[in-house]
Amino acid sequence: MTAVADGVAVVDDEVSAFLDAECELDPHARIQVGELLDRWNRWRIGQGRPALTRVGAGRRLRAHFASVGAVEYSRSNGGTFYRGLKLKTED
Repeated sequence: MTAVADGVAVVDDEVSAFLDAECELDPHARIQVGELLDRWNRWRIGQGRPALTRVGAGRRLRAHFASVGAVEYSRSNGGTFYRGLKLKTED
């Protein structure tokens, strides 16, 4: 989990592992939050872990991105998105 130690955010190792395995940074891309959360839960189940609730998963992702930057959470009339991130293509 993301925690704060001595005023510095500690990155969530599980989120980092998921992002490395399933996502790519792309400053021109955006992904719907629900699509990203669905992929994370499929990845978790494949790792032998239980699925997360959308609220819990969303909080962890937002905290992770706030601590590392590069990806921005945004809301619009069209939904909620992460800008700067895309999913890797499934084989």
